[in-house]
Amino acid sequence: MGSDGPGPGIRGGSQQTHPRWRGEALGVVAERVESDRLVCVASGRLEIPRASGGRVAFAGTFTAVVCQHWESAATSAFTPIAASLRFCKDGTDRRIFDLTYDGRRVTGVATGPAPARAERPVEATVPEDTVDQRIDWAAVMALDLAPGRSFAFHVYDPGTGVTPLVGRVDGRETVTAAGTTYEAYRLVYEMRKASGVEPYTSRVSVATPRVLLGIRFPNGTTSALLSIE
Repeated sequence: MGSDGPGPGIRGGSQQTHPRWRGEALGVVAERVESDRLVCVASGRLEIPRASGGRVAFAGTFTAVVCQHWESAATSAFTPIAASLRFCKDGTDRRIFDLTYDGRRVTGVATGPAPARAERPVEATVPEDTVDQRIDWAAVMALDLAPGRSFAFHVYDPGTGVTPLVGRVDGRETVTAAGTTYEAYRLVYEMRKASGVEPYTSRVSVATPRVLLGIRFPNGTTSALLSIE
């Protein structure tokens, strides 16, 4: 089965060199998840739509010490359209960024770090296989998955720029989540950022429409499915 993270230098079997995403593989569900972020628990809601009219629109809201809300729209082939991120605390709504994608070009505005938090324009060119980083987890769910299969594409975030993502389907296992037992794929992947490699492990249902059962993040925290609405 291997360790719970891919580590540097993922190797795999058959490679999806030009990933083909199928938005219809995802279900029309809202998943309530719980994440053990450090010493506090963040409760959240993920909206995972089925592709409609060639477009999918994801959203996530998580509340702990600070409330975070993001949205990401893409085509059913996961070509990005737009993305936004907001932080909210004590009734405030602070914009972190708003992005618009147009083919390989992305523009928008982002807020810099504290204390100044000055806004700056965003202008970048991204590779053709780029997915907005808010929904990397959904992009790997929507691939043609099979044990031993590898995948590779790019993600974009205004803070870290374009990042290669590589991973593999590390096998199948039985997972119990939200009172239901699922046959699941175990996906291990890493984002190769300039600051270092960030490893992730996710578990998704084998059956479609697929359900996100849980993720382990680079800092060791995890999120797990609580319920499907």
